[in-house]
Amino acid sequence: MLKKISRNLIVKVATVLASYLLSIMLARYLLPEQYGRFTFLIAITVLCTIPALFGFPQLIVREVRRYKEKYNIKKIWILSNRWLLIYTAVVTCIFLVFFSEMTSLAIIFSLSISIYFGSIIRLKSNLLYGLDRFISGQIFDVMLRPMLLISVVGVLIFFSITINGDEVYILNSLCLLFISIILIRFYKIKDIKYSTGEVCQMSNKEIMLTSSSFLFISSAQMILVNIDIIIIGFILSSSDVGVYRIAALISLGFASLREIVDLIVRNEIIKVYKPSTNEIKYEVKRLIKPYWLLFTVSLVILALYYVYGEFLIELFFGGEYIGAYPLALVLIAARMIEFMFGPYPMMLTMLNHEKQFAKLLWCIAASHVLLSIISVSYFGLSSLPVVVVITTFLIRYFSYYLTKIYFK
Repeated sequence: MLKKISRNLIVKVATVLASYLLSIMLARYLLPEQYGRFTFLIAITVLCTIPALFGFPQLIVREVRRYKEKYNIKKIWILSNRWLLIYTAVVTCIFLVFFSEMTSLAIIFSLSISIYFGSIIRLKSNLLYGLDRFISGQIFDVMLRPMLLISVVGVLIFFSITINGDEVYILNSLCLLFISIILIRFYKIKDIKYSTGEVCQMSNKEIMLTSSSFLFISSAQMILVNIDIIIIGFILSSSDVGVYRIAALISLGFASLREIVDLIVRNEIIKVYKPSTNEIKYEVKRLIKPYWLLFTVSLVILALYYVYGEFLIELFFGGEYIGAYPLALVLIAARMIEFMFGPYPMMLTMLNHEKQFAKLLWCIAASHVLLSIISVSYFGLSSLPVVVVITTFLIRYFSYYLTKIYFK
């Protein structure tokens, strides 16, 4: 397992570094206000994408992995694509009717492009992950962001144009359209070797009901990640959004490392679980080792950031973003909490307790939104990372607690 993790970590680290470099260039180019506007539009797009996916990515990777030799995923794949097409059309019509006076048509159609093609890419990456084609899956998932940023930054530099955050968002959507078409054509559905065997016996209704449990989980997770940007955008200013985004970007480097470990451990969980006896506890120590290793490494990185953080932010992002230093320090602490508790949230979702985990996640997500609005309104931007730490601890602790109850 550690060999697989190390191989995928190389790809993940390379793409994260590329994303960081390109994000630095974009942040310096736009400055906090316009970078904040661009980030705000991206956050809106992500939230609008939640119902588009409807939990299908998680369902696909679980079912493909679990029934690899006797399950045909094509029925779920077709249903998810139909749902995505209908949802995107409905959202586009709603924005045209109710929001056409508040924003430009170009923004609305860019939103539609981002929802549809961003979701298609996500579905394909999870299908490839389920089939153990990690490198191919990472081309769709991990490498998409740096490819997008390369395209956007490349156009800005090559043509030497000055544009605002809205126009960068439109350019980002057009680049996503172009890259998605190339990737989708390269990995055609007929070229993917589906698991052979009986066709899926689940009805469309059963598939939708099953995926809805994952929808509740993924929607709560996406809200937790993106709602802070939207709250800051509405209550404070675009400049504050830009500064907070840089702080979040620094901490997300840690989260990216955890995600690649999650990807490998997810498949190991299915292998070691014994449904007949409901046993998994003897394997937990082995599953959690990679997270402890990341926690140890992150302690060293955190100490270096504490000493040199301000200097590095000013050097790479510019003096306008220096306010991100204390925010990132607290957000990194939240990522380290995730390392401490390991794979327990994922164990619940992969071993048929996704409904219980969804209820837990939504309760905490609702509390997070309420606390974030109150803290930002009364105490300003600096209080928001503290709310993130509290929320992260609650999710991880109660996931650990539920795992101890449900499994021997």
